[in-house]
Amino acid sequence: MIPNQTYVSPTERRRRFRARLKTGRTIWVPGVYDGLSARLAEQAGAEAIILAGFAVSASLLGEADAEIYTMTEVRSILRHMVNVTTVPVMADGDNGFGNALSVIRTVQEYEAAGATSITIEDQAAPKRCPMIIARPALVPFAEAVGKIKAAVDARRDPETVIVARTDSLDLNEAIDRACAYVEAGADVIKPIWDDIDSLEKSRKLLQACQRPLSISIVEYIEEKFTIEQMEEVAAIATVPVGPITAVAKTLQQTFDTILQKKYLSRSDIARMPVKDFKKVIGFEQIEAYERQYLPPE
Repeated sequence: MIPNQTYVSPTERRRRFRARLKTGRTIWVPGVYDGLSARLAEQAGAEAIILAGFAVSASLLGEADAEIYTMTEVRSILRHMVNVTTVPVMADGDNGFGNALSVIRTVQEYEAAGATSITIEDQAAPKRCPMIIARPALVPFAEAVGKIKAAVDARRDPETVIVARTDSLDLNEAIDRACAYVEAGADVIKPIWDDIDSLEKSRKLLQACQRPLSISIVEYIEEKFTIEQMEEVAAIATVPVGPITAVAKTLQQTFDTILQKKYLSRSDIARMPVKDFKKVIGFEQIEAYERQYLPPE
């Protein structure tokens, strides 16, 4: 943390996030995966950002999202994001990296790193991204409820938001699980759907559980539903995959150009001028502190 840098405590971010949820207006939350993407999202005007497991796995390991990364690796990235931003930082806790005891440590480590919200899902280990496998296995009902209860009880700050995610594609089972997670203390419910009935399912789930819903906006959602339809059901609309795939495409084009044309100036790839990039990453502030604190050369 740089001295005198604008600082907003994790508790204050959590309070702001809870207050924003109560307004009833959808919070659009871009997915980020490192300090730079977190900075850029806030500078673009994001009210909150989300550390997305899919993007972290791709950027950190170059691997598919199959929970190959560790909890401590994610915690380290989360801490960097919190340090360079002032907005609420939502965090993907996957299935807690184990049983209910592992959930306790995950919640407390993420919370200590500054997470505003922590999502715990009911997938069985090893966790599988719904984009990889159509029907991931779920842990038994009682075990899933116990993990959410453990997450709620593990909080050291009551303002920390616990998001309970269910990957059940069956509406009745999803409602049963969501209602049980709410009874266990979950603040927000995150359903995962994969079909054309997603909107109607979300309406019924919202009516049944009476808790804000967090909806992931992925390609098929954008193709099938309008923004207005999504805002009807989503208190939180996260965009976890779009940013990393956009970056991947740009990098792919950039590397192709370097290898084929040598000079990037010979392509139409958009680049940020170096002077602007230095502002994004706080270079001017570092230079000012060097003049203030380091002896003259």
